Amino acid sequence: MNLSLKKKIIGLIIIPLTLCLVMAGLPLITWISNRINDEQTNRISVLAQSIVLNIQNNMLSGEAKSVLDLNRSFNTIKSVEHIEILKSNGEAAFRDLSTLNSVSARLGKPLYERTAMPRQEILSPDSPLIRKMLTTMKNVSYFDEPTGSRIFLFPLLNEKECHQCHGSEGAVRGAVLISMSTEKDQQAIKSVKRQLFAGFIVVLFILAFLLWIALHKIVVEPILEIAKSAKKTTDEGFPSEPLKINAKDEIGDLAENFNQMTSTLKENYQKIKNTESFLNTVLESVGEGIVVLDRNERILMANQFMLNLVNKNKEELLGRRCYEVMFGMKKACPDCPSE
Repeated sequence: MNLSLKKKIIGLIIIPLTLCLVMAGLPLITWISNRINDEQTNRISVLAQSIVLNIQNNMLSGEAKSVLDLNRSFNTIKSVEHIEILKSNGEAAFRDLSTLNSVSARLGKPLYERTAMPRQEILSPDSPLIRKMLTTMKNVSYFDEPTGSRIFLFPLLNEKECHQCHGSEGAVRGAVLISMSTEKDQQAIKSVKRQLFAGFIVVLFILAFLLWIALHKIVVEPILEIAKSAKKTTDEGFPSEPLKINAKDEIGDLAENFNQMTSTLKENYQKIKNTESFLNTVLESVGEGIVVLDRNERILMANQFMLNLVNKNKEELLGRRCYEVMFGMKKACPDCPSE
């Protein structure tokens, strides 16, 4: 199926524009998504740090028993999914009595009574998150794609104030694991992506429409006008007026050359007609029968004298071989002057 010039130009407009918008849009969407993620991470980090600071202050003030109650209250914060205080080996703290017994022995007096619970491993000691935290002694985080949560791990450093109860061994006493929901922020990112996509579609159609109007006016209309004039010349003859296209470019040159071509053809055609008329006048004025043959002995022209001589009209002669019409022969005469 042949595509019209209009459809080809529409394709040439939409395809490059789409590629350009995609190449520009994808980095923009990625940049905006990263900005939202960064803001989200900073906001959650500030909240998480304030939670850790409260836990540390309670532990440093000797209120370790109240940390569990504080931990439960933090779990009620809307954006907080889960908070867990860990030992440095990744186990949940405040479950077995090993740390409590060690501190009581170091201080020489019992601190408080608590029922022992089975040990619970939250993170493996070989977990990259634990190892990175112990190595850098700084908070680490990662985004858990399956749950859509951001997980933070804040180290509880063995400060000087801690040495009295826990001793100076080990730079990190434990960690606070905080899982924060990012659902709202992820929805915001998706909403931004949808809006940007819709915006790109609108921009694409607006730019395509404006370019189409410009190209249609500058390129398509003049070319279609030339094509229309050429077809009209073929079907109806030479135009009475020259083609008018006021463009100072290649299309304008094409229109001017077309006008010159039709003008030259018209002049040559008129010369041929005049020559044919002159030859007909000469042939008719001669008092003998004359025929004009082509290379295959077919009759191209015959004067009236010849028509009268063979008692036939022009329609019976033109296009037929002379030896068939005039002599009833199947091949040329042996002494034919045209041979």
